[in-house]
Amino acid sequence: MYVQKAVAASDSKCDFQHLISQTIEIMACYGSDCRYRAVSPALTEILQCSAEALVGQTDSALAQMAHQSADLRAYWQAVADALSTVAQQGQVVRQIHAGPTAAGLQYYETIYTPLRDEQDQLCQILSISRAIAPPADPSAALVGVEMPGLETASLSNLPCTRAHSAPYHFDRKMKKYTNNCNNVEATTTYEMTEFMQIVLDSIPQYIFWKNRDCVYLGSNRRWAEMAGLGNPNNVVGITDDDLPWTSEQKDWYATCDRKVMETDTPMLRIKQSQRQANGELSWRETSKFPLHDTQGNVVGLLGTIEDITERKISEDLLKQSAEKFQNLAKQGELLNQISTQIRQSLELESIQQITVDEVRQLFSADRVFIYRFGLDGNGQVAVESVTESCYSILGNTGMNGNFHHQYIEQYQEGQIRAIANLTTADLDAHYRDYLQTLQVQANLTVPILVQDTLWGLLIAHQCSKPRDWEDNEIDLLRTLAGQVGVAIHQ
Repeated sequence: MYVQKAVAASDSKCDFQHLISQTIEIMACYGSDCRYRAVSPALTEILQCSAEALVGQTDSALAQMAHQSADLRAYWQAVADALSTVAQQGQVVRQIHAGPTAAGLQYYETIYTPLRDEQDQLCQILSISRAIAPPADPSAALVGVEMPGLETASLSNLPCTRAHSAPYHFDRKMKKYTNNCNNVEATTTYEMTEFMQIVLDSIPQYIFWKNRDCVYLGSNRRWAEMAGLGNPNNVVGITDDDLPWTSEQKDWYATCDRKVMETDTPMLRIKQSQRQANGELSWRETSKFPLHDTQGNVVGLLGTIEDITERKISEDLLKQSAEKFQNLAKQGELLNQISTQIRQSLELESIQQITVDEVRQLFSADRVFIYRFGLDGNGQVAVESVTESCYSILGNTGMNGNFHHQYIEQYQEGQIRAIANLTTADLDAHYRDYLQTLQVQANLTVPILVQDTLWGLLIAHQCSKPRDWEDNEIDLLRTLAGQVGVAIHQ
């Protein structure tokens, strides 16, 4: 009986490797020695290398082959390093690799999952990859189908589990299922079914499959737990109507399922946002593939879901950083432009107009102008740049006498005044009423000093909505006011 069990387990592992050799996914299976045991056709096509040439090899050895291109050797070495990390740490590893193609480098996100035997020893490593956009372009990485209207969907009654990082003990599980099997053929079949369920449970994605009538035929444990069903056995026979999705979600899922099965075409990377019970927004990415029988007929679909919340947050932060860097670069260009104008020209009106035009565009402000004081302390708007949605205040004299007495001394001392929200700001009633007549909701004012004497004010208005003025915007306006002061002095 021991020999029969050993043969059955061996056959199951061979069948698992056979499955990899037939799947449409980008997959590979490695032994504990990090040598290839099985590769999918999708992976061999990407690497332009046959399965026979890979099985039995290590990526470290492949990276040493002199006839390989530098990009391909770098790819082999990166995979070897990832496998070494999995073998040493015994944890799931997610890495991004760059693989050479005829059109240039293509990036792949790969998840390496360690599998352990009943003695808690690493026996295999499973890798699953998917093509992604280059990491240097965060906006391109968001390409896919966005699910409509789900950003505020409430799924508070759905328990959600994150992908486990611990290795999976599949041999230990298999022994539990097969100890009471006495028939060799039955044992092999039963083991294979249980083995495939164990493999699916060890994959850090949510996986489910349905028949042509959209009835669930199975799932891995992560999907069952996410759906609130606990055990994958509870999934068989239910439909989306039996699950606590919103009506909008059910309609969307049905639309996607019909499209996949009727057109025999996969839908890839469908992005879905879900609001959790704690108010946090999570993001998931779903792909759906048609399933075929031996005659090639579509008999159902397979769905995979991945939690991409951390990746989405990273992409958003990277995008924000890129936008902030671009704004800083534009600010530097503006300063250089005005400095050059000052050195090359003494046309004060031209310098002032360039200043207000560029600041308004850079700040996306509604109105930017220079208010110039006269010898008597009163003044008027000398130059302005304004959007079509706001009216011009060129020549406006402001508050004059009242303004002179309340604020001029503060600006003479170099004080900057930033108002984020006119309705909540602590302001003199007359000053508030004046700004309201100009439709102002947020205001940023910087004094223009010429040899320590107040000459005027550089002012930005936001009329469409309140606005929190950023420190770099305040610093830029202060610096530009100083440049204008230098031009006036010259």
